Amino acid sequence: MESEDIIDDLIKSLDEYYPGSKKKRRPANPEVEAKRSAYIDPEAWDSKPLKKKLSNGKEIELFSAGMFANALGRPLVTIRLWERRGYIPRAPYRLKSIIVKGEKKPGWRMYSRAMIESALKSFQSRGLLEAPRIEWDQQKELSIEIFENWTRIHNQETDNQ
Repeated sequence: MESEDIIDDLIKSLDEYYPGSKKKRRPANPEVEAKRSAYIDPEAWDSKPLKKKLSNGKEIELFSAGMFANALGRPLVTIRLWERRGYIPRAPYRLKSIIVKGEKKPGWRMYSRAMIESALKSFQSRGLLEAPRIEWDQQKELSIEIFENWTRIHNQETDNQ
């Protein structure tokens, strides 16, 4: 009975200090946690679309990479990383680049409503929307499916049959 208390005390002290340090951890700030959970709201991703007229005359709703990230319940850096590593295709639309302090910055990545909805459907069908981590080595068919769907959607939107 006494050994259980010693083990509990030992484990409790592990959470009190940073690993390998004598420095105590800061207590969790409930305000920060509330902001963090409010920031990622998968239901509100489509609240502020940007309507753009394409060169073919069609008007489509575009959403930023941040809104795409919200739809998937992921941080924006994750979307950028997935794109850089080739897990998802590059954003087919971009806003014009801007010059900040003499340096040219690329325009925002933009996705159409149909593209985000097809990606959501693909993730949902595999039960990956709630997954804390995606093992892309095991989800190669997901990358292919998203690429094929986005290519088809982009061709329909731009009339490039």
